[in-house]
Amino acid sequence: MRIESDLEHWIRWHLYRKRKNSGRSGALREFHEYLRKLPAGSVCVDCGANLGNITYLMRRKGSRVIAFEPDPVAVKILKRRFTNDPGITIIEKAVGGANRKAMFYQRPDVAGDIKHTKGSSLIKKRAHLDVAVAEVDVIDLPEFIVSLGDPVALLKVDIEGAEAELLEALLHKGVHRSIGQIYVETHERFSPELARRIADIRRQIQVEKITNINLDWT
Repeated sequence: MRIESDLEHWIRWHLYRKRKNSGRSGALREFHEYLRKLPAGSVCVDCGANLGNITYLMRRKGSRVIAFEPDPVAVKILKRRFTNDPGITIIEKAVGGANRKAMFYQRPDVAGDIKHTKGSSLIKKRAHLDVAVAEVDVIDLPEFIVSLGDPVALLKVDIEGAEAELLEALLHKGVHRSIGQIYVETHERFSPELARRIADIRRQIQVEKITNINLDWT
């Protein structure tokens, strides 16, 4: 397998940021406008809830929120922050396209600075420790959404590279059609393989004229 050089990685990263920056402000405006119009009691799912900032925004609008977060450091903060709110369900699992166990990676400095929990991932990156820090449960999110019974009005996905697997499963099973709006942060910069998969998903969204998936969330 050909290994990407540091120069190639740098070029791909800057091209990625140029494209992302052009769409991010529009996606954020769209997200907040959509959230503002949701009726109280709507079901929102926050995948990669991290420290709970988006969970808080969803809940503040009167929605019922299901927050997925596998990072144990972040989960402690989530539970402390929302422990007395019955409208928020915190699930200490990663999300994907199938139920399984998976290795989980963190930055070596995550314990010293909680902001680094945002980079924790099922996908090993350069900034991570050389070995996985834990084995976590991955939940089949399409299956979970179907099992809820109530429709999901809003799904936010920021799962540090695992979004390709999740999107492929949502599209393959047609579960995206039952969700009001989906906002996803993509991480093409992590690897050429991930960039290819995300590009394929973008093409599918365009060809099939899917209007409820926005891949420019950040």
